[in-house]
Amino acid sequence: MRIEHLKYFCEVARTRSINEAARNLFITQPALTTALNNLEKELGFRLLVRSYNGVTLTANGERLRDDCEKILTIISQWHLLAEKEKYGHEPIHIVANPAAYHSIITPLILEFAHCYKDIDVFSYEVKNQMIPSYIEKTAYAVGIISVLNKDESALRQQAKEHQWKLDLLLEDKCQLLISTKNPLAAAESIALSDLAALNLATYPEKDDPIVMPLFNQYFRYGVRFHLSNLENILQMVVKDHAVAIMPGRMLSRNPYVLDGKIKLMDLADYPQPLNYYLLYRKKELKQEWYKDTLRLIKQIFLQELQIEQQKLK
Repeated sequence: MRIEHLKYFCEVARTRSINEAARNLFITQPALTTALNNLEKELGFRLLVRSYNGVTLTANGERLRDDCEKILTIISQWHLLAEKEKYGHEPIHIVANPAAYHSIITPLILEFAHCYKDIDVFSYEVKNQMIPSYIEKTAYAVGIISVLNKDESALRQQAKEHQWKLDLLLEDKCQLLISTKNPLAAAESIALSDLAALNLATYPEKDDPIVMPLFNQYFRYGVRFHLSNLENILQMVVKDHAVAIMPGRMLSRNPYVLDGKIKLMDLADYPQPLNYYLLYRKKELKQEWYKDTLRLIKQIFLQELQIEQQKLK
């Protein structure tokens, strides 16, 4: 089994389009189709269902996509020793939950490339609850993690036990993501009582420590769509098949919001704040270059979000 075929499949799973995936991979559509067919033949089961509207994953395809992402993440780290010898520095690993990753990772990497040409940056999109274990196991890792006020004491206790450091990046809040096609989007805010009949798109319960525990009770009659990644959730919202609840300020720079396809609405009677923190290991602060990179992350993080807030005013 070729690693390239796993990469091809992951890109198709992400874009839900053979043509778009082929463009992103810089290969022809027939070559990509042949690779996918060979992968299905080798595995002995179907991965994709093709139609005029794109492709969808079979149940086995969903499972394989999750496994492939883990495998490719592991493989991406195999060359770290060679990189260390080449540059004289350990690379920086930036690990962020989906909302933060999609909002900030591109400007972060571009600025790093400009300011620190001798330090490589490796970035990973990780479920929120997996970030602490990643920080513990990986040298020179920096986590961008969200936490509700009620859960902060537990996170701080964990940080104390493991000698981690927590720096507040910004204060956020949960907001409703709704298609601008939906008549409810005409209002400035929405009451919790108005959520009862709406469909909800969210992560599987095991991956979702916020929406399902806190908001499940308000979505009494609608359908639940448990989806594995942020892009799939946002697609459901854009098509007005469901709404979602996400950190609003962090999602304010998402292309669907900026293009006017999704509106962020305040939950009028839900004041629970949501804070974003930078999480890292204290013992690595002995390296001056590492402290510089932490300062740069904070600077770009706030700068990028302030720019988007100004655009939305």
